[in-house]
Amino acid sequence: MTVKISNRIEEVTWLDIRKDVASVNPEFCLAVDELDPPEEFSIFKVKYRYGEQLLQDGIFHLPLDEGGTAPLMSEEFSDDLKKKLGYAPSVPMGLALDRSLELFVNISNRIIPYVVMGKGAIFALTAVLEPEYSYDKGTYWNMSAGVRSTFLLPKISNLGSHKRLVRELGVKSRPPKTLMEQWQVFKQIANSSEVKRPWEVNVLFFSGKWFEQDKDPKWIKFRYFLLRWVWRRSTYFRNLFMHEMTLSNIQSHCNLMINPNLADTANHLFSVGSSSIPGFCVAADENLLPKKLIQSVYSDVYQLKNYAPTIIAANYFSYRMPRRVVYYSLPQPTLIDFSPNPRKLGSKIEDLRDLQYIMKSMLRQINKIELKVDSEIFSVSRAVDLADYHYLHHEADVSSEIGGPMDLLAIDKDLVKDLQRFPGRELCQTSKFFSGLVCVAPRVKA
Repeated sequence: MTVKISNRIEEVTWLDIRKDVASVNPEFCLAVDELDPPEEFSIFKVKYRYGEQLLQDGIFHLPLDEGGTAPLMSEEFSDDLKKKLGYAPSVPMGLALDRSLELFVNISNRIIPYVVMGKGAIFALTAVLEPEYSYDKGTYWNMSAGVRSTFLLPKISNLGSHKRLVRELGVKSRPPKTLMEQWQVFKQIANSSEVKRPWEVNVLFFSGKWFEQDKDPKWIKFRYFLLRWVWRRSTYFRNLFMHEMTLSNIQSHCNLMINPNLADTANHLFSVGSSSIPGFCVAADENLLPKKLIQSVYSDVYQLKNYAPTIIAANYFSYRMPRRVVYYSLPQPTLIDFSPNPRKLGSKIEDLRDLQYIMKSMLRQINKIELKVDSEIFSVSRAVDLADYHYLHHEADVSSEIGGPMDLLAIDKDLVKDLQRFPGRELCQTSKFFSGLVCVAPRVKA
């Protein structure tokens, strides 16, 4: 039986939402079916609008009817709701029913995408299952409805054009000066009162009752299912020592005088190329953010000139169908390491040449040696066997070793498809994003 708590929060039973869960995560659905949970094992179906944060500086937030969010423990919510969802150190166990969420870190004025979760993803399990051993509680962590790490390729800082967004859509932010600042404007556009059907993602949160049954055999089996779910999806992070040791050993065999920052970047690219951590991609649909709305606003209201409103967003490289090309941009670093860059003078194109040399040297060395681990699952092996790496810059390269942005039209089908939606407009080749770009593309087998 559904109980309406607010316009955006409902308390439901398993039978109420079973069909929806089965369509996005049939494995989880079967595990719950074996429990046949009674009605008191409640679940909360919550609607978040684009850009609203489920987790803000480590604090769990729920949406308000009038827009925005508030901490669960604030006076906005009932004691009953606090009791049922306040059992976790940070976020209660959740499941994304449709569209995507992004878990990201905000540190030292940098946004680092950590995990992009699509529909069917179960999250916040480690803090629930083993709170005493979890690092999930802390002010570093943030989670957004839709992707936080997103931006347009063209500049959108023109004051006159931005004022039209203020007048027609009620945007309050100043013109964004950096790529990552654009998200602040995007979410205000998406949640403008002028938008009749706002972008939303439905999230299920499971009440604390689901984790109180520690002696019943069928509930022990369910707990085992959840532990196995976490275990399978933590392979990369559990084996990070082996990943880093292998790459460090390979770099030592290459006898390179390596800039530490570029060495970290090379290691990061192998992680991106193994689909272990997110890169950036051309937003292809509405799963990550309200793409069509944002593009329409910047085309028709902002009146972007000459350039197509191509949106870039955090996502994973995919060598399976549908294949997905991803990017890493030197001006927009997302690697977790904070090694200093010793180069005082010079340009991104010089850094890009050095990075290309490091990567090619490492790839040659990897092909010479035996990695001594299972090649089918090891992250370094997958990054070598399944991905090709292309290096691009918007400036012409006198050595002809570095390509240009237009080369991407032969590599990225999502980019081509996106540009076709805007005839007469060009790819913004001068975008800061292209000032030192590595394209990670699925390897074409001969």
